[in-house]
Amino acid sequence: MSLPPPLDSPLSAKAEQILEGGFRAFLAQGYAGTSMDRVAAESRVSKATVYSYFRDKESLFAALVQRAAHRKLPGIYAASAIDAPPRQALRHLCQTLMERLANDPEHLEFVRLTVGESGRFPALAQLFLQTLTKSGIEAFRDCFQRYPQLQNHDCEALASIVTGALISWVFTQEILHGRDIVPMDRDRYLNCLIDMVLPLEDVPEDFPKP
Repeated sequence: MSLPPPLDSPLSAKAEQILEGGFRAFLAQGYAGTSMDRVAAESRVSKATVYSYFRDKESLFAALVQRAAHRKLPGIYAASAIDAPPRQALRHLCQTLMERLANDPEHLEFVRLTVGESGRFPALAQLFLQTLTKSGIEAFRDCFQRYPQLQNHDCEALASIVTGALISWVFTQEILHGRDIVPMDRDRYLNCLIDMVLPLEDVPEDFPKP
């Protein structure tokens, strides 16, 4: 299955209605178990109407990924561009990404669906990575490239490591329901991560860490 093309323009109200129905169908039946008939029923439109907006199930899923990107990424990119001291800016960016992922139950369900179907439909996972995860890595990379302390570092690799660490927290605590098994306070996690990326230098021992 090849990757569907991204959305080029805002969707109409009817297309949004179909997306909502498709989203419910995918969550209830999985990707493989969802038919366009089920999408039409969930959307309360005819099957012909569904096909007039989305040529197939892959295109519908691609539109859902694109919609998630439009909802999540602008805030993350804005957070990456704030004018603040490096540690403060990094904390703000990390918190923004974690909040936009962890505080959205529907998005968490969508991630579970994508991961669960990735074995049989790897292109779904690739589309998700291309559209969402890669964009997050680029936001961190651009942020790191502004820091003089990191000019001699591989900012792209570092961005990938930090993004992976944040996604790991979301997966462990939220997607895999691990709060009671491997509990980890978000601020404690971020403090450690930021100290590793941008360690405090020349700070007196009795000076409190932020």
